[in-house]
Amino acid sequence: MKIFLGFLIFFQIKDLLASSCVIDTQNRRFDFSRYLYAKEILSDFEMSEKNKVTQLFQTNHPTYILEADSKKYFMKRFIHPNNNIENKVACLIQFPKVIHMGRDFRIEEYVEFEEFDFEDDFKLIAKALASFHKNEFEEIKQKIPKYDMMIEIFYSKVKNNISLFYELNYKNKYRLLILAYSISFEELHKSMRKLMEDSNLYFDVICHNDLNSGNILKFKNTISFIDFEFVSFNDIHLEFARMFYLINRYYCFKYQRFSKIYWTKEKQKRFLKAYFKGSKDIQYDKMIKKIEIVSPITNYFFFLYGIVSVLEDNTSILKKLNKIRQHLKVIYASKVLKKQDYSNLKTLIDEYGAHFNKVL
Repeated sequence: MKIFLGFLIFFQIKDLLASSCVIDTQNRRFDFSRYLYAKEILSDFEMSEKNKVTQLFQTNHPTYILEADSKKYFMKRFIHPNNNIENKVACLIQFPKVIHMGRDFRIEEYVEFEEFDFEDDFKLIAKALASFHKNEFEEIKQKIPKYDMMIEIFYSKVKNNISLFYELNYKNKYRLLILAYSISFEELHKSMRKLMEDSNLYFDVICHNDLNSGNILKFKNTISFIDFEFVSFNDIHLEFARMFYLINRYYCFKYQRFSKIYWTKEKQKRFLKAYFKGSKDIQYDKMIKKIEIVSPITNYFFFLYGIVSVLEDNTSILKKLNKIRQHLKVIYASKVLKKQDYSNLKTLIDEYGAHFNKVL
């Protein structure tokens, strides 16, 4: 049984593809307009003696630098059919400029960005994020989903396919275990729903939802954001929570001049004050406490997304499973998940990984 990742119940794909998007045809030398699919471009470039393609570090989708006619381009290839909102946001933002869009890819101008520094550039980042949150994206706002509904869709996909997730390895041998894992998923979901309800979240601001260091770019003393795959109407507390988590987990590990605890509460407050322009109407300590409380919701979102991605696409399975384990671990550490439920879900993921290793 195959499931399809994407929010097709929200998006009317044909309408989105037909809607207007300003394509920067003047800024390109190579004619990409004849290509519908990324594989066609990659095939032509790999066979060409004068053109060059370089695959970059893969996150959720493969990315490439294309070199043709002495000019560089950036290409993102979409594995799942949920790229239409992302493409539209990229078109509306217009930096980097969109050169061409195919059925499963987008090509942008290549820009040599500067390395930014969270210590030195936090004011620029806060200013850019506040500006992004003010965008209303009138052309597409009716098509943008709400974060809590995205969680429900992911959960539904996982719940409806959890037996498949396990039976891929063990067929019909462990029905009772499958039931136990299903119940553990239900308990986890109930805990997350209760946390959302108790926290009085308002999903009314268009948020990026994945501001890792690779999605924050600096150019001419200005900060820009890229990769709008998870854009949705969300509560800004969750936007901040995801960003702070990613900074601590990835940025501080990559650049070891910062300690693991770079985003201390004091520095979080400093960032929030820059975001709100020092407004005295904001209770910053109270806000930081709320961000800390709701943070596991963002881990749950990507925990579910990760499992759906494993079910949908069998590439980079072990890497995906490691991320799923990490999100589950963070959720458990927040004490919103019982030990037995954590054990059940961790065992399910570990067993799947062990099976996949044997297949390899």
